[in-house]
Amino acid sequence: PMDSMNTNLKKAEEDFNIKVSTFEALQPSQYEEALRSFARDGADFIATAMPGMVEPLKLVAAEFPEVKFCILFPLEEIDMPNVTVVDFATWEMFYLAGIIGGSMTETGVIGHVVGAEQSSIVADDNAFFEGAKLVNENVKVFMSSTNTCDDPAKGKEAALNLIGQGCDIIFTNAAKTGLGVIEAGKEKGIYVIADSSPHSDLAPETILFEGGCLVDRDVHRSGPLIDRVSPVYQFRGDIVRSCHDVEPLGAPQRPYSYYSDMKFCIYISPM
Repeated sequence: PMDSMNTNLKKAEEDFNIKVSTFEALQPSQYEEALRSFARDGADFIATAMPGMVEPLKLVAAEFPEVKFCILFPLEEIDMPNVTVVDFATWEMFYLAGIIGGSMTETGVIGHVVGAEQSSIVADDNAFFEGAKLVNENVKVFMSSTNTCDDPAKGKEAALNLIGQGCDIIFTNAAKTGLGVIEAGKEKGIYVIADSSPHSDLAPETILFEGGCLVDRDVHRSGPLIDRVSPVYQFRGDIVRSCHDVEPLGAPQRPYSYYSDMKFCIYISPM
């Protein structure tokens, strides 16, 4: 998703005739100073993303009230006059994915490969679990964490481990690591629900549907800023005609805290 965001930021430079600069902050210790440096250098608008940037952004935005800031996917409200929040109700998408997974599994076991076990991902997993249980009370949901979002080899290893435990549908929530999950699914003949960016062309017979937040589009459209974006569901037409066929079963518009605070018993798959 970060690569897609940068690509669309460059597109915005051309489309809106603006000057764009980027900085890849690889360590949390760099976050605050990177934001501050852009503000000091005269940037009118500074965009960033992900929960780890929230506190640095609050500090710097308070120091530079004349600069407009935007943060994508912070997982919290930021009540500051010069900050716009763009967030995504990803748990709604995971709830729908659970419904489909719970309905279609033939083994009664579905899996979820994640890149980290942070609160937002646990909330998504809880929603996935609840959706599956809605339609299949006996289904088991195994979660495997790779502790990385940038290693396809670990994604494949995690997926093969889950497949060995009976999973015949796996949802990936691990960015680039998910490419390995797709490769394993293709090799073993199981369905994969993909995240973050389009993957259908990689394995059209393997991808059950795509689920993602168009963060790249929202970076491009950050001129007319938006406050909340619903996830985009791209279902395989031969399996589900459209998301409207699924939504009546559930997809309740519940707050993030409902799933982040949930005390479900989630099966953790050993690596």
